Amino acid sequence: MSQGHRFHYSNCLRQADEMMVIAQVFDHKARLRSYEIVVDIVKP
Repeated sequence: MSQGHRFHYSNCLRQADEMMVIAQVFDHKARLRSYEIVVDIVKP
């Protein structure tokens, strides 16, 4: 099961309306990239 499938399954179980993503990444470009990865994972 991929990360995207795990997230979707978990989100369906919780029926969440929103999600908080917290990352302790101090480099600005790396932090933006980490958020892009999250967006790719949670896209339907």
